[in-house]
Amino acid sequence: MIKLRTKSKKFAFLAVAAIALTACGGSSENSSSETTAAARTKNNALPGAVTVPDAPTQLGGIAGPSQVELYWKTPANNGGATVTDYYVEMSTDSGATWSKAGWSKTIPFMVTGLVAGKSYDFTVKAANSAGVGTASTAAKGLIPLSSTATTAANITNAPNATVTPAPTKLTVPDAPTALMGVAEANGVILYWKTPMNNGGAAITNYYVEMSTDMGQSWSKAGWSTATKTVVSGLVAGKSYDFTVKAANSVGLSIASSAAKGLIPLSANNNSAAPAPNVTDAPNAANIAPAPIKLTVPDAPYSLSARAMFVRQIELFWKAPINNGGAAITDYLVEISTDMGRTWSKAGYSKTTMFTVRGLMSRVRYTFKVSALNSVGLGTASVPSAYTSAR
Repeated sequence: MIKLRTKSKKFAFLAVAAIALTACGGSSENSSSETTAAARTKNNALPGAVTVPDAPTQLGGIAGPSQVELYWKTPANNGGATVTDYYVEMSTDSGATWSKAGWSKTIPFMVTGLVAGKSYDFTVKAANSAGVGTASTAAKGLIPLSSTATTAANITNAPNATVTPAPTKLTVPDAPTALMGVAEANGVILYWKTPMNNGGAAITNYYVEMSTDMGQSWSKAGWSTATKTVVSGLVAGKSYDFTVKAANSVGLSIASSAAKGLIPLSANNNSAAPAPNVTDAPNAANIAPAPIKLTVPDAPYSLSARAMFVRQIELFWKAPINNGGAAITDYLVEISTDMGRTWSKAGYSKTTMFTVRGLMSRVRYTFKVSALNSVGLGTASVPSAYTSAR
């Protein structure tokens, strides 16, 4: 403490004020600006003013064929204004330099046109009316896949299957199987089975794609964490094809066999239209309803194959949702040993199960089933998963 000895109280007050101001690093001329600066926020803005957003959080990605899909969470603080865009950057030199990957108004964001096998890092920044915020923590080491990813070898094919295998290298999963769909009003409900091989890592998501040009081009329909999803907002009466891919920590699998020709219903006709109520007619006794036009059945679905006994495989499936207006009399079962390129007759069944006998072990078989009614043979089911006899 500094003590002043003076006879003048006025001089003592002025001296104490000058010492206090000097100790705070200020002067009488800039005391007003110091007060204003102290009132500013951490973003150097006056309280209540809009600032740039905080960084997005939890940035991560899933690698696919020559592409990476990025996910993140919105900033905890948007700076007082709505976040309008996200600026995505990428680096191929471990963060030494960064380049623009694109802008996105939504989460997630797909970065395409990448080099398969090359390592990429990504960051994302949020933007509002005040500007672009700071970058998120980087998602590092994301490696796009080639369009023909392979799975681990089946070691039971080795000459001596008791040999201890080398540590398993993680791969992308096999394709999901038994994809099928049920049309509803302006949408489709899809179902499928998990891949036989998950690549050594848990499956975290399924990526669903759709096509309206018979598979010439595909677009994203959505993601699902379960083996079922509803694709809504479709055009009634339009034909859609669908595929699904499985994702694990390594990346995306190849696509499943397509579920083809699914046609959403109109919102006013999400089931077969009832016959007219003829009791409302002037002479109901003499009016007969128009005859129903019969068609071939829809395809059976949920076809599964199980090697339960030596040199044979048991098949199980579900009857078509629509039998074409006539009872189903038989099912035609077909078999393929060349990954579905060619098919041959395996037999007929009158029930929704069939045993295929006389098969060879270590040969991978796939099967499909068609339903038959009085009109004819319907379209085939989605092929079963590849199965080998014991």
